[in-house]
Amino acid sequence: ITKERVIIYCKLYFPEVMSLASDFWRMGIIGVMAAGVGVNEVAVFNLSHRILWITLIFVSSISAATGINIGLRLGNGDPWGARQVGYIGIGL
Repeated sequence: ITKERVIIYCKLYFPEVMSLASDFWRMGIIGVMAAGVGVNEVAVFNLSHRILWITLIFVSSISAATGINIGLRLGNGDPWGARQVGYIGIGL
């Protein structure tokens, strides 16, 4: 491990962490605002937030799997197979 590699890693890592953290901060602020309105509003907010989170996880997993399969196909010298995997991923 060298100092240069740690600096490169930090330049990639910290912006990603802050981007993800801003999502949590934003949802926390919206939750506080909903709590000020009433109990039913907080329940609706929590339910919708969970549904959106599950959807985000599903879409992220499909895109990650598609990217891996495209990389495998391209690594094996199969650009048409990579294209097919891309279309299937988009279709899902």
